[in-house]
Amino acid sequence: MGHSVTVVTSNQMPLIGGTAILSRKEILDRLRGSRWIELQFLKIFPLPGSLSLLRKILALSSVVYVKNEVLDLIPVLVAKHDTNTPVVCGVHTALHYFDWRSLRAVVHNNAYSSVLYGHLLSACDIIHVLNPDDKKFLEKILYVDSSKVYEVPLWIDHEHFEARTRKKDNHYFRILFIGGLDIRKGIDVFLQGIAQLFKESLEKFIQMSFTIIGKGPLIGYVREAQAKYGNINYKPFITGSKVDLYNEHDVLVVPSRGETFSYVTLEALSCGLPVIASDIPGPRSLIENERTGILFPVGDVPALAKAILSMHSLWTDRARYENMRSECRRFALRDFSPNSILNVFEKMLKRAASMKLSGGSKQS
Repeated sequence: MGHSVTVVTSNQMPLIGGTAILSRKEILDRLRGSRWIELQFLKIFPLPGSLSLLRKILALSSVVYVKNEVLDLIPVLVAKHDTNTPVVCGVHTALHYFDWRSLRAVVHNNAYSSVLYGHLLSACDIIHVLNPDDKKFLEKILYVDSSKVYEVPLWIDHEHFEARTRKKDNHYFRILFIGGLDIRKGIDVFLQGIAQLFKESLEKFIQMSFTIIGKGPLIGYVREAQAKYGNINYKPFITGSKVDLYNEHDVLVVPSRGETFSYVTLEALSCGLPVIASDIPGPRSLIENERTGILFPVGDVPALAKAILSMHSLWTDRARYENMRSECRRFALRDFSPNSILNVFEKMLKRAASMKLSGGSKQS
């Protein structure tokens, strides 16, 4: 037997990336046959009719999977109160931002390490995390029962994200950044790293080219760097094949300040592309340091510049560089194949569904 999936979003906080700019047909195409229900919210508050509908949906469901953001959790847990439908909370929003001294980061970090947030998570029946660091955070900082926490990473379609034979006539070391042009994704750190390479390692800098893909509030700084250095190619979004993009570059840089997984890292590795990333939860569990890439202390610009130079040096030794590419591909195939991870993910959902059958999820 298959599974019947209903995706519930709101008109204020859509849960599918980019739905605000997609047509209804495009959303349904992405859902691949799943049922879609959009609840009506007034700002962050569900209207009474929507909360009633959410209760009915939960009552008819075997299990509910909800994202770990506070404003997603609260309506679901309120609606759950009158049902015995198990709730699985998926941790897809970073629990902590590093090296970010803004009001937003302070509020986020305090909220997601608070007693209240711990109570919200404890009200869920199962908590799904994508990396071992988040599991430790839940257990040690929020005191969540360890028996509720399941670590199941995401998987990769390695047949699609394939490593291809490289052309041997390229004379530039090609560095790729994909992500939001904001502080959270660390574009400021990347641009400062480029500036340091220009200032202190000009001979090697002129052998490099940088591709930056994304949109965000720091676009002005990207444009300034593009005009200043002449070897930065900026695109607001990916055009053409993403697989081609990975195979056309020599290293991916992920200087984020907060992640739960970093799927772009896994895509790159599956395509045989080494990754330089912040040493934070998510990337830390995807990169074998010095074997499939390099981890550097989050926000440390000199360390990032040094890592890029180290990777450039490796790239000049074709045998060693190709060996690292092979290790990247091997790692992605070994630890993130669809069959093995999907089986574990399905077992987690079945475990949750069994709680409804036994009545184990009913709140007192």
